[in-house]
Amino acid sequence: MGEPSLRQSVDVAFVGWQTLPAVWPHFGRRIGGLETAMWTLARNLAAETNLHVALLTSAPRRGAPSRIDGVTLWVEVDRWRQIRQRVGDAIDWRRRRLRQWTWDLLWQVPLLALTHPFRPRDVAPTAADPRVLRRQARLWVAFGASDDAARVIVAARRLGRPSVLFLQSNLDVDPRLLTDDPPSSPYGDSAEGRRMAIQQATAIVCQSQWQMDVLEQHFHRRGTLIRNPIDRSAWRLPKDMTEPYVLWIGRFDTFHKRPALLIDVARRCPEIPFLMVANDFDDQVRRELTAQLPPNISLRSYVPFDEMPSVFQRAGAFVSTGDPAYEGFPNVLLQAAASHTPIFSMQDYDEFLNHSGSGV
Repeated sequence: MGEPSLRQSVDVAFVGWQTLPAVWPHFGRRIGGLETAMWTLARNLAAETNLHVALLTSAPRRGAPSRIDGVTLWVEVDRWRQIRQRVGDAIDWRRRRLRQWTWDLLWQVPLLALTHPFRPRDVAPTAADPRVLRRQARLWVAFGASDDAARVIVAARRLGRPSVLFLQSNLDVDPRLLTDDPPSSPYGDSAEGRRMAIQQATAIVCQSQWQMDVLEQHFHRRGTLIRNPIDRSAWRLPKDMTEPYVLWIGRFDTFHKRPALLIDVARRCPEIPFLMVANDFDDQVRRELTAQLPPNISLRSYVPFDEMPSVFQRAGAFVSTGDPAYEGFPNVLLQAAASHTPIFSMQDYDEFLNHSGSGV
């Protein structure tokens, strides 16, 4: 199939500028709940309805297919996004401080400085995303209250089209966003952009009743509750208990997934094998924690999305150490439940464990 026209019209367009390896492995190596939920919804909407569905995303190079699983891919080539993302993770430019040191900064920062005059600029969080303005869709969908989502919503309004914002993190509806001194986002998004996404989206979809209540109480907006989607058939492999392990999935950080708590648990249970699937996020945290790993923890930095069901197949239990202030409803809980893997969680998100009996 040839490359679709820039002006090709679709019924529903999802927008995700994050790396999306759940869609196509060459899009990157970071697989998170937002990406998984977006792609699950998009491809099932395409499969089970007559709607023409598209996904607008970016890639560092050409070569991405124009269609996967019935979803049209609109791919913007951005050769610099991944490098900018890595540098942004390492350096807080607003506060002019170093978050983490990596040797790659020695070539990444000079390269970005040299190419700065020739690279396209990011528009303000309150401005319309020009990449959206070049496309045609009857409905625009963004995930997570962020600067990127705000730009999509502003562009949809300019095009005269409705937009839907799917909340992801509980941080999306932080009431402090409405104060005179809102907290900064740990992911670099402005309070202005996050507020605008909430206030100007045509409709808002919540993951949990808690998000619904906070959204109405503080932002005076009514949301629609649609719980996270999952294709249960993909996760229902026969359990293989030959060499079971306790599974943890997340990334190296100190505030959200909190892998240090899992390492402490494993250290207290030396007779139990653990498997950590930890994506890179903070290199300094990664170095510090990997130096502390007890011998009963096996570490994998990346598992392709289509291999995750087999990882759950061999797991005797799944552990969640996520902080509810940053989590929304974790997709991994659905994956564990669908694969009949018992869950041990520090938080019962929306009383899922209590109602389903899938864990404690």
